[in-house]
Amino acid sequence: MVGGENLVMHLNSGIPVVQIVGMWTDATEHLLKKTVSRLMAAGHYDIIVNLASATGLAGMERSWLDGLGGMAASLRSRCGRLDVVANVELIREGLIRQAQSCWRWATSEEEAVCRVKGLSNGVCAPVSIIKARLNEGV
Repeated sequence: MVGGENLVMHLNSGIPVVQIVGMWTDATEHLLKKTVSRLMAAGHYDIIVNLASATGLAGMERSWLDGLGGMAASLRSRCGRLDVVANVELIREGLIRQAQSCWRWATSEEEAVCRVKGLSNGVCAPVSIIKARLNEGV
């Protein structure tokens, strides 16, 4: 935990999922970028960012979208993809502010995992979920 934000990472069917729990701040964005960079350095190019439990995104300036866009562009340059899980209101707001995005929106983690695996939603189920807490000192 860094400040008031918290990033929790787990693998869902072998795909890294970084979940933001709590308030989105500049420190959250910095830690998320660092985590995604480390995952890419480890050879993971399909990454899911779960914003379903994040607070403080609605009504914010466009900076959080720009931050996600930069991460998605880095993954795409390596033939990877970024899937973002969020509630319908946040997805709608994101699409209004940024009509063309480098990432894919999903309303559930299962939907994102199935899309990454190329399976129809409901067909794929988590094979394994491994959880770890991330913080700046690691």
